[in-house]
Amino acid sequence: MSLEILNNRTNNTHENEQFRRVVEIIEIAFNKLGYNGVLIDNPFNESYSRFRADAILYYNNGLILIDFKDYKGIIKLPPNENEFHSAKWHNESLKDRSRLEIKAGANFINPFRQLVSYRNAFRELVEKINIWTE
Repeated sequence: MSLEILNNRTNNTHENEQFRRVVEIIEIAFNKLGYNGVLIDNPFNESYSRFRADAILYYNNGLILIDFKDYKGIIKLPPNENEFHSAKWHNESLKDRSRLEIKAGANFINPFRQLVSYRNAFRELVEKINIWTE
């Protein structure tokens, strides 16, 4: 197992804490499964400011874009695929069952839409790099 960690710390304490927890989880899984990869914290490219994922994991089986959220409780996802893509997401407090909307940045209705936008921006970046190398 080999997991290379590229840590670009952020000013958001919760994101740094979550990154450390994710590193621990991924290292355990990689050791168990024999995977290799690179985990990049807080990737940024000035030419592609639309791409704001909190982390990227590139490994044997693909690429995963990660966006950290700072919520506790039970995530209440919409009941069907259409609403999953287009409705607000909520979490429910274990303490008092209150509901709280899960924010997805200023421009997105839910975290799924946020990650779709990041995926599209990342794809544009990769395609542009491929054009440069041809």
